[in-house]
Amino acid sequence: RLAPATKNIRRMLAGLSRICDKEDTFAFAFSGHGAQFAKERESYLCPMDADLTNRKTLIHLKDEIYRRLERDCKAATKLLFIDACKGDPLARAARSRPTIDLQKLNSPQQTKLPKGIAAFFSCRAGQQAFEASELRHGVFFHFVAEGLRGKAANRNGEITLMGLSSFVRAEVRSYTIRQLRELQSPTLVSETNQEIVLTKPPNQKK
Repeated sequence: RLAPATKNIRRMLAGLSRICDKEDTFAFAFSGHGAQFAKERESYLCPMDADLTNRKTLIHLKDEIYRRLERDCKAATKLLFIDACKGDPLARAARSRPTIDLQKLNSPQQTKLPKGIAAFFSCRAGQQAFEASELRHGVFFHFVAEGLRGKAANRNGEITLMGLSSFVRAEVRSYTIRQLRELQSPTLVSETNQEIVLTKPPNQKK
């Protein structure tokens, strides 16, 4: 029921977006492959059961996530963490290659976000997002988790989205250059003018 299959992602996304109130924070995180078909600008996320010959099994980033959050979700803060540039999604389906024409996924960040949504992408357009066995995560999500555990806190003990972004961007760049001899630069895209506070110290009132 909780596996990252297409129908489960759609069900959870629909249910959670509808129960949010104005004071809530909605967060959606995805780590896996992304796909962009040749001669198209639209980006898709590939769940665990994705079939690239059947687009109904893919998650359309703009229509199924951005528009749903804009239309159905009342949360004051809507955050997306997208780590979807992990190489070639056809790698495990070589027999499909002659019938599917994909182009390199430049990045889902090229699609304009609706107002009120902020998205943190694992890398810039044209880059690859890396994994590291020693971290037991993708490099991006490892440092997102580290930041949220407190390493991205400011002097007041708060963790803001901008503070988290700065911490993760610096740590991911440093790690991938030092350990992998590659460059990965996480990118924050935001259509909100407000500073977003993700966590506050336990003794600080909301």
